[in-house]
Amino acid sequence: DPETRAAARRFGDAVRDAVDDLHGLVGMLRDESPGPARDLTGVAALVGDAERAGTEVELVQRGTPTVLPPMADRAAYAVVEEGLANAAKHAPGTPVTVSITWEDDALLVGVSNPVPDPLAEPVG
Repeated sequence: DPETRAAARRFGDAVRDAVDDLHGLVGMLRDESPGPARDLTGVAALVGDAERAGTEVELVQRGTPTVLPPMADRAAYAVVEEGLANAAKHAPGTPVTVSITWEDDALLVGVSNPVPDPLAEPVG
C-alpha cells in the first residue's frame, strides 16, 4: 500500500544517509594525506575555524595528554568535527563547548551547546 511504500522509502533514505556518513568517517580515519592535522593536535585549529565562522566556542581540556593509537586519535578529532558541524547546523548562534578530558584509562571527548529556545527570535 502507498503508506507502507512511503515508510520504506524514508527508511531506505535514512539507511543510505547513514552509510554515506559511515563511508565518510572511514575515509577520514584512513586519510594520511598532507595538510592540517586531523587528530587531536588539530582540534585547536578546528575550534579556530568555527570561531572565524561566527560560532562562540570554548575549548576545555583536562588531564594529562597521552599518546593514542592513530585511529583513536583521528576518531576523537572526527567527534569534535562532527559535533561542531551539528551545532552550526541545528543550533546556529548558540555557544558551543568542546571538552577533551584525559583520564588514566580513557579519553572523553564532548561537544555541547544549549538547546535553542523554540520561541526565541531567529538568529541572523
